[in-house]
Amino acid sequence: MSMRKTLRRSLVLAIAAALAFSGTTAATAATKNVEVSVISSTSGGLKPFGDAYVAGFEWGLKYFTKGTMVVNGQKIVVTKYDDGGLPDTATAHFKTAVGKKSKVVVGTVSSGVAVALAPLAAQNKVLYISGPAKQFLITQKGSPFSNKYTFRSGVQTEQDLIPIKGALGATTKGKRIVLFVEDNAFGDAYIAAAPKLFPDATIVGQKVKGTQTDYTADALKARQANPDVMFVAWSNTATTLAMWTALRQQGVLGGVKIVTGLANTAAYPVLGAILGDQVVYSNSYFPGVSKSPIAQALAADYKNVAGAVAPYYGEDLFTPDGVNAAQMVVRALGGSKNQNVDQMVRALEGWKFQAMKGVTQVRASDHALVQPMYEAKLVREGSAWVPKLVKLYANAAPPTD
Repeated sequence: MSMRKTLRRSLVLAIAAALAFSGTTAATAATKNVEVSVISSTSGGLKPFGDAYVAGFEWGLKYFTKGTMVVNGQKIVVTKYDDGGLPDTATAHFKTAVGKKSKVVVGTVSSGVAVALAPLAAQNKVLYISGPAKQFLITQKGSPFSNKYTFRSGVQTEQDLIPIKGALGATTKGKRIVLFVEDNAFGDAYIAAAPKLFPDATIVGQKVKGTQTDYTADALKARQANPDVMFVAWSNTATTLAMWTALRQQGVLGGVKIVTGLANTAAYPVLGAILGDQVVYSNSYFPGVSKSPIAQALAADYKNVAGAVAPYYGEDLFTPDGVNAAQMVVRALGGSKNQNVDQMVRALEGWKFQAMKGVTQVRASDHALVQPMYEAKLVREGSAWVPKLVKLYANAAPPTD
């Protein structure tokens, strides 16, 4: 064999060997599976919120991994569990996830579920990123539920209350604030949080059963409390109409300044028809409010999904919470090649990033998520009620204690 042929054959073999090695390395890197568990409410009264969260999370994983679902040589495998908003069910799912060696759990919509799961994260040394659940005690430093392994991808109670200051004007001193809330962990959080934000105001907490069909007596009690402003916190979509109807019939609506959360897109027609422009809406997100590259990419992708319905195409209130969770999971896995949870925690603490809503930061001291919040209004356009931005709170940070 001539020298030229020998060199040519050696070169071909070397290139083939290099390609084989390269392909083997990539395949090996991608075969290391990471079990990521999503425990959320995709049935029951919180289903619309859970569905929006899960869709945002799944979209975010694909977006932030460029469609590969691979991070740092680890293939993300998602297992979804429906807790139905029930703490016992969620706890059972959490234990199942841990039994399957899952080191990452995300997704909680219900505050009652979140306070049940947070201690389990510490006991099992699992990274737990709560979702839309707003109870501030989930991450508040020193609370019986917070710990180094628990984070959140959504807003917390105090951030929802910030627009009350705008409704009351220059000062809250001597003002009477009535909190009309559901009698559950979600509502309890507002009653506990309000004195921290408004220490010079009189806070009156009124807890109401969220499963009633008639709220006349509750509305009358709220009116008789003579509030300067009333904050309404309501998560049960099945009873929203009955509750607001009672407040209108008893003269609360239209006679009292009201601040409430702008709920999911399906509620816009109901809120618009009953409340019109008579309330101030506190809001963590509505479609179109953010012009970030992530928000624009999501809107474009959602619009192209088969069966998506205009004008929002499935984008909703808690979509960013799911997207944030996906971004946080990718960040955490990027900080550890072997699912070392302590390394994942260090990767997240203090992290400042460009999120779907804009600049967002995981506060290192307590894992609160400092992020933009909005004051909004509903405006009638033709036969539809459309949300519009009134004021941006770009760096809405809850109290640290």
